[in-house]
Amino acid sequence: MDTLIKEIPEELRQKRGWKVELNGEAVENVFHLKIFNPKFGEVNYGMTPGGYDGWSFHGIGGGGVVTVPFSIIDGELYVGLVKQLRQNQGGEAWNVPRGFLNPNESHFKAAMREYEEEVRYLSPDRRVKPLEGENCNPNSAFFETAGKGEGVKYYSIEILPIQLELDPEQNAFKFKSGLLDPATKQAELILKCRFFAWRKSVQVADMFTVAAVGRLLAAQLVRF
Repeated sequence: MDTLIKEIPEELRQKRGWKVELNGEAVENVFHLKIFNPKFGEVNYGMTPGGYDGWSFHGIGGGGVVTVPFSIIDGELYVGLVKQLRQNQGGEAWNVPRGFLNPNESHFKAAMREYEEEVRYLSPDRRVKPLEGENCNPNSAFFETAGKGEGVKYYSIEILPIQLELDPEQNAFKFKSGLLDPATKQAELILKCRFFAWRKSVQVADMFTVAAVGRLLAAQLVRF
């Protein structure tokens, strides 16, 4: 896999800012380090294009997708979020369905897959549409998305109001429990998705969700 990280020149190896430890022991004279997972991608440490030592992550598929479920209820935009365990955020967090691209997988196919995997429900007429805008870099200090077509792409999928009902405990809407009959494990996952007013959705701690609401708002403003 190509990476922007190169070997640190010999004359600069004593000036490294980052230190490397392996199994608790310091490793000296490191000029290039790679950690690779064939399912996700690789982390490289070495000389960055900026001329200093650093590290970066390059996804195996070159990026990812965010699929934003939404509904227009009484003229108000509601955004569908799922609560998932995000250990790096300290526990459970509300966020939009998202994920990495698989090798040789298109952004569109990944968007469909991630939505079905995380929400377990697909709008009957499969109205998945791309949200306009450039592919995003999650964190340009550490993520590589320099290749053609790489980065995170945003999609939307509209859910009809007739498919939802009010959840007074969350002050949100949810899928009607009768959508799947009989109840299954997939139905339980469906019931975990909640549609919050966009003003509440944009305040969650997940940056992908905040960006997704912005893209969705821009699309809806054009529409209306």
